[in-house]
Amino acid sequence: MTSRAGRRFLRVTGWLLTPLVVWAASFLGGWVGASIAGDLGVMVLGGVIGGTVGVAGWIWLMRRWRN
Repeated sequence: MTSRAGRRFLRVTGWLLTPLVVWAASFLGGWVGASIAGDLGVMVLGGVIGGTVGVAGWIWLMRRWRN
């Protein structure tokens, strides 16, 4: 699937999966924050950090696959 259409399909599919990846990363970060401290503030902070790291990593991965 190295044709131009195949690469375009993978790129569009990857960008459409971005919200799902960020949601999963923020959920995991919130879960880790809640399991560490059990406090609502730490859970929210873990979710924000997890979502931010998740979207940054996903964008890096998508740009790497561009070529």
